[in-house]
Amino acid sequence: MNNNYSKFWQVYRSISKYSRIRSDEAEFIEATLRKLEERKIAAPDYLYDLGCGDGRISSFLGGLRPFRKIFLFDTSDSALLAEERLKASGLNVATSMGDLDVWLSTLNRNSILLSIGVVNFFPDQRQILQKLIGNRPKIVFLAVTGFSVCGNIYKGLNIIRGSRIISELINSLLGLLEQNLKVARKEGSMRNKFFLILIKSLEPFVASKIYRLKELEYKSFFEANGYRVFARKELGLCKWLVFVESQDE
Repeated sequence: MNNNYSKFWQVYRSISKYSRIRSDEAEFIEATLRKLEERKIAAPDYLYDLGCGDGRISSFLGGLRPFRKIFLFDTSDSALLAEERLKASGLNVATSMGDLDVWLSTLNRNSILLSIGVVNFFPDQRQILQKLIGNRPKIVFLAVTGFSVCGNIYKGLNIIRGSRIISELINSLLGLLEQNLKVARKEGSMRNKFFLILIKSLEPFVASKIYRLKELEYKSFFEANGYRVFARKELGLCKWLVFVESQDE
């Protein structure tokens, strides 16, 4: 991950400690869980969150279902923030910032796997997908960035993400924001909200290069490996796809 991206999150968290799940994401997750219940597909006992960030999604899901344990993985120290967040809610958590293959090896069929916006960072999409389902998690929530008009624009920014001039400009803007943080620390204040909007507008320019397949290719891959699309929805920049092992359909 590039230095600007790390600095972006450092500045963001100085304004707001945690990012928050959007209402449309929350509604989709709740609707999917209700649909699972209606189909009499039992919810697994374990939740795995790949690229957990600060626990935005897993903390929400953990509040909806009594998982025996939630396993977090992120290569940044965001994972520690997520751990703190989930533990504060009384959830049983294990956190890893190490070897992804080792972490995935602990997955089993009695698991839900979250992969929200993280597969985009892997150039070989099919290779990472194969790793995700290697131990046959029962349910996979996959959100892939780069769909819809806005998503395609976001993906199109790959062309300037490697620009040294743009990188230096963004670095300067982040520096200016960092210098003025003291006026925006009170969460909920007008200044705080303004700074959040401003910092969020920079995120597309600091993210690493992203990769994706076509939606049909994701669907075909999972179907070829014994899964079926259970739910799907376009939410913001992402296409959310929920896959369930075929024998549970």
